[in-house]
Amino acid sequence: MPVLKNVLGLDLGSHSLKAVEFQQSLRGFEAVQLRTLPRTDAEIPLPELVRRFVALHKFSVGHVVVALPGDATSSRRLAFPFREKRKLAQAVPFELGNDLPFDLDDFVIDWETVSEEGNRAEVVATFAPREQVSELISTLGEAGCEPRTIEAEGLVLGNLSAVFDLPGTRLLADLGHRKSTFCLLAGGRAIAARTVTLRSIGSAMGET
Repeated sequence: MPVLKNVLGLDLGSHSLKAVEFQQSLRGFEAVQLRTLPRTDAEIPLPELVRRFVALHKFSVGHVVVALPGDATSSRRLAFPFREKRKLAQAVPFELGNDLPFDLDDFVIDWETVSEEGNRAEVVATFAPREQVSELISTLGEAGCEPRTIEAEGLVLGNLSAVFDLPGTRLLADLGHRKSTFCLLAGGRAIAARTVTLRSIGSAMGET
């Protein structure tokens, strides 16, 4: 069976680095290896640590996928009386600009259609500071594995619906060391995401 490419998913967590490498063939994806590396030495710069991690396990870096931290992104559900992609691409930034109190030129915006009914469409629009996106690209570029695809942490959990049968409405959770991220699925599509840090949890409970 001919191999088309390997895909490397990286998770740059605050407590550890995690990676899963998939091999793509005509039959689909198969896991090649799943590895973790604790971040025990705070003196090692992140690009150098990623470089060592990649070299240690000889990961393929031709197609790297990474996610922006959930607390660096925001998302909105928007409804439109049309469904043409060209119109949506023009309307989504305009609608966000009317709703948010900052200059959208400073942000990277992406969107995905989550439902269509007749001529109407509902999308989930995600935006993140352009500076943080550039920083992530620079970090991985220094490590020798510039990302091909950048996802939004939280909404990316919706990709699990392509692997597992997740009918109806589901809440997926990624419980991390510094923060926890939740993704709401409806009909196999990610329609909302929220990231909660340990600090915000402590504040909500009245801790000082």
